[in-house]
Amino acid sequence: MKIKSISKRAGMLLSAGLIVIVFAQVLTRYVLLPDFVRGAMMGVGIGLQIIALIKLKQDRENESSTENQ
Repeated sequence: MKIKSISKRAGMLLSAGLIVIVFAQVLTRYVLLPDFVRGAMMGVGIGLQIIALIKLKQDRENESSTENQ
């Protein structure tokens, strides 16, 4: 089984999303945040991760289409 590498952009988006979610959790632990702020931070983090997964799928589709030609 061949392991494919992750593109730099997708890796950065995935990492940024994870960092935002972790930051929201840690900040909530030590600072009283309104639910809106906490939810917005979690939403941004999850959104970044979803965008990264879409980018990974597009990269793999492009990679497989170039191999078939």
